[in-house]
Amino acid sequence: MPRAHNSWRCAFCGEAGRPSREHVLAQWMRSSVGPLPMERSAYGSGFGLLDDDRAYASIGESVRVSRNSLLHQVTRAVCAVCNNGWMSRLEAAAKPILMNLFDARRTNTSTMLSTDEATVLARWAVKTSWTSELSGLGDQNQEHAWMPADMRRRLCLEEVPPVTSWVWLAACEDLDLCQQFQAHVTYDRTTPPTLGETPRRILASCLILNGIALLVHSFDSRVPFPPPLTAPHGLRLWPSPSPVEFPPPSVSQMDLFLAVGRYTHWLPLHDRPFDPSATCTIGPGFQEQPHPPER
Repeated sequence: MPRAHNSWRCAFCGEAGRPSREHVLAQWMRSSVGPLPMERSAYGSGFGLLDDDRAYASIGESVRVSRNSLLHQVTRAVCAVCNNGWMSRLEAAAKPILMNLFDARRTNTSTMLSTDEATVLARWAVKTSWTSELSGLGDQNQEHAWMPADMRRRLCLEEVPPVTSWVWLAACEDLDLCQQFQAHVTYDRTTPPTLGETPRRILASCLILNGIALLVHSFDSRVPFPPPLTAPHGLRLWPSPSPVEFPPPSVSQMDLFLAVGRYTHWLPLHDRPFDPSATCTIGPGFQEQPHPPER
């Protein structure tokens, strides 16, 4: 008997359409990226306030292994209309931009991205970050996605990324590296947390493909945010897009890992200073490899 989908809703448009298989990374990349190992590991760590609310400490680690590569990430939280509609159009628009960047890194030449191209690439990076998160959650758990449903709907309906997402383009020193880091972050506005106040949320991602790195930080509300890479290593694509010259000075795998995994960037968002005695160095999240990269 066919499975009923009456209660199912697309994670993006919110409609009750037919679920479909949305690949996080499009199939055309199979001939442009890799080869990739047929195994991915999700490494999680975090920190939290001690009982006396005076300092932060590590709260343990976890590892989850998936027997497939980045190119095999799939989510069924997307309806066929979105998959074959705006997502397909966005992929078609982003493909020549990505191929141009791949070629620039491979031939050690520079290339310019127009404002329109920067906007398209930023929207593609946000979509990729969010579908990757949905893939990790499983088909039936989209209500646990870090970003609110209305933000995903805006990404579906509008031709630009959400104003609450920030996107940077960088160059990775390793041209053969294909990897993804992603972190789920919550932070309270006060220490100790205000009773009844919902913590703010951030989804931080870094996708590295053939020496190209796309950093995406998605917030659940508009806040000022310091860039995760020091200038001029990170080219900001969104918000306030402008023409950019790629590649900028390259950064290491560890630099990119820390741009997602360290927590110091969240501290300025807090209304009060955190206790300076906190010593945790890796923020909450996971990375698509067994352990943090070696220095």
